[in-house]
Amino acid sequence: MPISFLETMEGPLVDRDGRAHHAVLDLRCESGRIASFTLDGLARITGTFSAGPWADAAACEGTLEVRPVRGRRLGYTAEFRGTDNARYRLVGVKHPNPLRPLASMTTLHTRLLREGECVAEGILRFEWNTLGAFLASWRPWHGMQTQPMTAPPRHPDLPGPEPLDPLERRTMHALGEALIAPGVKVPPLDDETVEQAIAILAFLPGHLQLVFRAALRALDAGARLRHRQAFAALPLDRRRNLLRDAEGLGTAGAAATLLLGMPIKSAHFARREYLDALGVPDYRNPVREKEPRWLQNHTPAEALGERETVVDADVVIIGTGAGGGPVAASLAEAGLGVVLLEEGHYHRREDFAGDPAERLLRFWRDGGVNSTIGNAPVVLPLGRMVGGSTAINSGTCFRTPDDVLQRWRDEGLPEDFAPENFARWLDLAEAELGVEPGDPAWLGRIAEAVAKGADALGGIHGPLRRNAPGCDGQGLCVVGCPTGAKRSSDVSWVPRALKAGAALFTGLPVTRLLMRGRRCHGVLATGQDRHGAPRTLEVRAKIVVVACGTLHSPVLLARNGIRLPWLGRNLSVHPAVGVHALFPESQGQPWRAIPQSYGVEGLVDPRVRFEGFAGPPQLTAPSMTLFGEELTRWMDRFDHIGQYGFMVCDDGNGRVVPGPDGRPLVHYHVDREATALFRRGSAVLSEMLFTGGASEISTGIDGVGVIRSIDEARAIAARPLRAHHFRLMGFHPLGTCRMGSRPDRGVVDPDHRVWGTTNLHVIDGSTIPTGLGVNPQITIMAAALRAAEGIRDRLGG
Repeated sequence: MPISFLETMEGPLVDRDGRAHHAVLDLRCESGRIASFTLDGLARITGTFSAGPWADAAACEGTLEVRPVRGRRLGYTAEFRGTDNARYRLVGVKHPNPLRPLASMTTLHTRLLREGECVAEGILRFEWNTLGAFLASWRPWHGMQTQPMTAPPRHPDLPGPEPLDPLERRTMHALGEALIAPGVKVPPLDDETVEQAIAILAFLPGHLQLVFRAALRALDAGARLRHRQAFAALPLDRRRNLLRDAEGLGTAGAAATLLLGMPIKSAHFARREYLDALGVPDYRNPVREKEPRWLQNHTPAEALGERETVVDADVVIIGTGAGGGPVAASLAEAGLGVVLLEEGHYHRREDFAGDPAERLLRFWRDGGVNSTIGNAPVVLPLGRMVGGSTAINSGTCFRTPDDVLQRWRDEGLPEDFAPENFARWLDLAEAELGVEPGDPAWLGRIAEAVAKGADALGGIHGPLRRNAPGCDGQGLCVVGCPTGAKRSSDVSWVPRALKAGAALFTGLPVTRLLMRGRRCHGVLATGQDRHGAPRTLEVRAKIVVVACGTLHSPVLLARNGIRLPWLGRNLSVHPAVGVHALFPESQGQPWRAIPQSYGVEGLVDPRVRFEGFAGPPQLTAPSMTLFGEELTRWMDRFDHIGQYGFMVCDDGNGRVVPGPDGRPLVHYHVDREATALFRRGSAVLSEMLFTGGASEISTGIDGVGVIRSIDEARAIAARPLRAHHFRLMGFHPLGTCRMGSRPDRGVVDPDHRVWGTTNLHVIDGSTIPTGLGVNPQITIMAAALRAAEGIRDRLGG
């Protein structure tokens, strides 16, 4: 029986002069027979290799020599042509060790030879946050198949297939008991929590279910190796000790522990008896609205009557977020025929009701657990619905900093990007969104604590500007505004486009760009009708606009034959760190406030910007690293918790490539400079909150945990912390189809047209040339309005 799998390994290779170069090896292994692979034999490997000056995604091929029995070695050999056109050979070896099975099987001792001479050597390691792709790529499967995913139904119940076998269910129940202890307000864990947590798993894509199941089985295997008992049979204290030990295993252990806790914590702290004890509302009173006439221009995939439908348009736009929405509104109002295509669905206000954790699963792509591959996983929350990520962000709005615009001008972009000229489009975007400072009534008590601490430290602070006039402080921005006060693209730009005659098709991911030479004459999208039968929509257009977002636009281009040096590169994510602070006095109702209400700058470094975050208990608990009695002590006093964080401006350290299942595979390396800013920022943030009145701070940093004094806070800056010690999120991915003045400087030209094509444009965050250091939606919208003017003039609208 044949076997194949995918594997990604990364790490530093040190050259003859002692300089370290980051290397990435993506490979596929294929063998004719499973027996020959698992015993002693050979397998073929193909893939790509990137490393410093020698290779840039160079195609490589070679062999994997498997000798686990007789030689205790796995030998990798791959050859490729380097950037200098010389022939290179990569030689690597793993030494399986039964006493250290995980470490030995995930460490590749590597040498790089040029024309037979060694030019670099080092260690590449299997990236644990590619475990999902690794598991999903294995053929054949034995016993670990996931059930086919079904579309998530509407609340109140979370349905879905049974994703766990009996052993995994027992392990999950025992894990829940270890994570959550009963308290004054926190109820004891029971079957209701476990069943709800399993239902949450059913919403996740198959590869993420496999990762979760693998982590459960690893936890049980660890218990059997150490204690000769199943995890579920261990006393409670031993289970908790195993979890603490797992957290100390570096990136892999910490990420696995956090992943395992997410569905259980989310399910348990959404229980009605706990929320009633706190006074948290049930969020089940939706806003009812009369169906607007313009919604007649919306066609979901399930309503397509024909198996194959063909539509003609002047412009087809793939995506409805911060890029696609403004372009659609501008061109439709100019009298052009516009078709909008959206992979997700259109949601009316009554859909933004019910449990916030359930809404997150429905509205966030892949349940909100997209992550980068690299030296530290960075979670990347993305929206999957009409409005894209604008529908699930906090609504914070910043204008493009003048120094950033000047940098773009220095790189050769036209006069339009001079601060005094770009201001015109920024003004238009802000006017449409009704941008204004947050209402003081809904800033939350955390704003008072931050203001006090920032004053003491000499920071500049104040309410953040937002796109939510009329906000009533329900605090649910990140799972969709229930009132429509937040003017995300689905509330602002898309309705404007539909009122002007644009057509919107939803539930139809685009699979092909119909290229003919340098011209794209249309797109092909596929979906299903209400009975599950396939439906295909072909849109023929004079102009094709890709606005799928920073992670998905480069993948769509790459899968359709676009080959440009910068495609998928230059990824910045604006990585963020957050803490939870416990205050002696009640913070009122922290869930009844703007989640990101107050900002601080002028501390630590110009690249560091402090901004708040907040949410109801079922969204807060999964982000906390606490468990057991400590978690319960905090969650019993949830009304005493304040949450705050900071972001670090980065510049193009990442890369996006098509993954094995068509999803984006995101490589991102947190450099030493950013890591130093995480240390200093965490120290200053903690000191600021202690000065503002906090008594304890849960830092979420491995090896630091909970601190209780300013001295402990200041000590963080000097601790030998590395990137993987921090819990990182990246809310603002940009740059993977960067704009450049020449083909060797970008993917699109200053008119957003893909270099080498005549009518294919990319208009979204992926074209932003550099990191911004601020929340980017206003910049993206302003750039989209500028691009739309160019298309309108070209078509004569």
